[in-house]
Amino acid sequence: MLPVFLLGCNVAIDNESRLERAQQAVAAGELRPAAIELKNVLQSDPTNVAARVLLGRVSLQAGDPVSAVKELQRALELGAAYQEVAVPLARSLLATGNPQQVLEMETADLADLRDRADLHAAHGNAWLQQSDMGRAETSFQQALRDYPGHVEALVGMARVHVDRGNNAAAERALNRVITQHPDTHAAYAVLGRLQLNAAEFDAAEASFRKAMEHSQDESLALRRVEHMSGLVDVLLIQKRAGEAQDVASRMLDIAPMHPFALFQAARADFEVGDMDAAIEKTQSVIAAYTNYQPARLLLAAAAMSKENFALAEMHLQSLVASEPDNVEARKLLAQAKLSMGNPDEAFRALQPLLESGAADPRLLAMAGSAGLRSGKREQGLEYLTRGAQAGLDDRGVQLQTALSFIEAGTTERALEVLNAMPESMHGNERNNLLMLAMLRSGDTDSAGELARSIVASQPDDPAAHKLLGSYQLAVKDRAAARVAFDRALELDPDDTAAAMHLARIDTLDGNVARAARRYEQLIDNDPEDIAAYLGLAEIAEKGGDQERAVALLETALKENPRVLQPALLLARYYLNSGKNALALARAEQAVEISPGSVAALNMLGAVQLGTNRHSEALGTFERALQNQPADTLSTFNLAQAQLKLGMADSGRKSLERVLEIQPDHRAARVALTRIESLSGNYAAALQIVEGLQADDSENADLLVLEGDIHVMRKHYNDAIAAYDTAGTLKPSESIALKRHQARVVAGRRDADEVLEEWLQEHPGSVAVRVALAQSLQNTGRSEQAIAEYGRALEIDPADVVALNNLAWLYAEMGGPENLQQGLAIAKRAHRQMPDLGQVTDTYGWLLLLQGEIDEAARKLREAARQAPEDPDIRYHLAVALQRQGADAEARDLLDAILQDNSGFSSRDAARSLRESL
Repeated sequence: MLPVFLLGCNVAIDNESRLERAQQAVAAGELRPAAIELKNVLQSDPTNVAARVLLGRVSLQAGDPVSAVKELQRALELGAAYQEVAVPLARSLLATGNPQQVLEMETADLADLRDRADLHAAHGNAWLQQSDMGRAETSFQQALRDYPGHVEALVGMARVHVDRGNNAAAERALNRVITQHPDTHAAYAVLGRLQLNAAEFDAAEASFRKAMEHSQDESLALRRVEHMSGLVDVLLIQKRAGEAQDVASRMLDIAPMHPFALFQAARADFEVGDMDAAIEKTQSVIAAYTNYQPARLLLAAAAMSKENFALAEMHLQSLVASEPDNVEARKLLAQAKLSMGNPDEAFRALQPLLESGAADPRLLAMAGSAGLRSGKREQGLEYLTRGAQAGLDDRGVQLQTALSFIEAGTTERALEVLNAMPESMHGNERNNLLMLAMLRSGDTDSAGELARSIVASQPDDPAAHKLLGSYQLAVKDRAAARVAFDRALELDPDDTAAAMHLARIDTLDGNVARAARRYEQLIDNDPEDIAAYLGLAEIAEKGGDQERAVALLETALKENPRVLQPALLLARYYLNSGKNALALARAEQAVEISPGSVAALNMLGAVQLGTNRHSEALGTFERALQNQPADTLSTFNLAQAQLKLGMADSGRKSLERVLEIQPDHRAARVALTRIESLSGNYAAALQIVEGLQADDSENADLLVLEGDIHVMRKHYNDAIAAYDTAGTLKPSESIALKRHQARVVAGRRDADEVLEEWLQEHPGSVAVRVALAQSLQNTGRSEQAIAEYGRALEIDPADVVALNNLAWLYAEMGGPENLQQGLAIAKRAHRQMPDLGQVTDTYGWLLLLQGEIDEAARKLREAARQAPEDPDIRYHLAVALQRQGADAEARDLLDAILQDNSGFSSRDAARSLRESL
């Protein structure tokens, strides 16, 4: 085999073999391995039509219709035959709620009668989704004419009967289908729906379970999910939410991204109070099925319960636009808009309800608050007054009215409401609002008198002293505030609010040791006190003890697994520290805690990008943009993910969107440069770079970017000039390597001099020294290469590239001593990286050269499993097999290698060995 010069280099993949393996896996019902093979084909050859078609079919069978639609439509764009794609595409579109697109598909273009009947039946189901029973019936009848006895069409006709209220005819039709075809799962499912509509819950449950029983084959996974969905409906209507959750969980095991499976699971989560799970699942539903309003309503209800008003507002807006008479949606929308600081929009959302005259006191209070805060003073006062009068016995309405006045800046009216409240409604909340109104109105003297009078009348009430302390903090008298909070804590040693105030005062006064002791005491009293952990972590970080700060945040998160802030802080720290596994875990936890948080989603996506989980990052950033469509960071991050996945056009559009929002976004301009370069638009790329350099002519990174473009356009001397200038401005190891490589491809004799010069000033640079050794090895200067690899290993004994290549050099030199030394080095390399095929291969080959045939064969088998696409490794295994006496297996392996690989370094040796067997 060849030495491992660059561990990151791509190895040529035989796509025909991968496609054949995928077809064999599909035939065996092994969908997941098939999908992996097909995705590998498409990663190296995105235009492979056969792979796209097959991946679409596999995705549909595996219960992922969203991916199936994407792959099959892309296959059509690439020239796939319509008759090959039509039926699975129609079924995928139906599964994702796109009936109109199904109806636009022509049956006349299909020559095969079964295919035509299948598409007619799909048309019938599409008309059913659009509630057009007449056209559905016509389509099903056409399917039956093309293919008499077409089961899907027969079941479809039964659905038509059900919708028309002809239950008896529907039941007769279904029983006839079941009698003739007792394993027809769809018939049981429609029968179950008929029984559910008739409130025959036990019978409905039995029918849906029967449908599930007859759809166990993996190719029917999507149908089984639909039947389980019906069972969830039966269970939820009977208030058996826990059982419904269990069924929904099994649905998601089968089809994790199926929109209706997710929706049913979200319904079950909501019923048991798991709002985070309900939000996450409904977001995924809407991402695939944007017009499904029940998912939006469910998501909004869950988000409101979590006080995630931005997320609720976005989906309620869409819901009200499509259903303007939805009273509950309007109330929720107005509340979300108020909570987000958009009172004018909240007021407009409530107008239809207010005009109907059906408003209750709390709705009037909400409308009044919205009116005042949006500048509609008279209307706001009217609604607040009406609400207060209608809810005189509702303390909550009175307090909400007063708070609304305060928030809108009309503190005099707040004071009127609060002072008019009967004494029976007085309490801490009323006192706090009263003092706040006084402070907001600038009447600090009255606020102080109020606080002191309450303390005088209630000297033993800690709440009174906390009120006084809050007043003194507002007037910036920390010393007096300390006395008040100390007294509150003396009266109630367990008062965490007073202790927290004192810790913050200590911090402001510079007494961090005392503040830390207070926070520690709070944590001793309540291990879940998140504010105390955060305060203590802040002290540690400011004191330079990052390790302690991280430990505190980890403990805070452990004690408060549903609080977002420590998870976000930890994810950011771990990402910046290069601890990607920990960063990923914390970022995922942050999103689990708050699925609608744009900050959490961007953090998770950033970590996913950093760990090469590009497809997952793409979905994460798309979710962030659903929550906040104009967010620049989410849009730019989405572009990064799209580019990593080879989606150049989509990435370009996302970057252009970033620049629409923020024209001076430098990172977006740089990314556009790379897109132009990869597309071969070198002039456009250089033009963007020149524009960037005009603003920052001494930026070495821009010169490196310019050099990269010149390399791509094969203008190597221009690249050398750009890299050399960059190296002068900002000497770095990476630039030195680029300067060297540009000279190599340009055929310059001074390529190695660049590395040698760098090493003179930076003798500890392992990467540069290994690159020099590789260059020497490539040009046949083995002894010098061995010396340089040796120097690199003196600096970093665990450098796998140096170890592997050095071992291979000794193997090439031959002789007992060299082979023995090479084997020892190869063993070290394998110990460092036992899962890399090329390293295992070197170790196995040297074992073979040393005569340890059985152990060599075992290692070479292992290497072939680790890198099955590498023909040189498989040749080495064939040699080992031949020496073991396994000639038949060696012959088969050599035949496969020589047939699948037209050119590889060991081809001549492999042919010679095959001829000898």
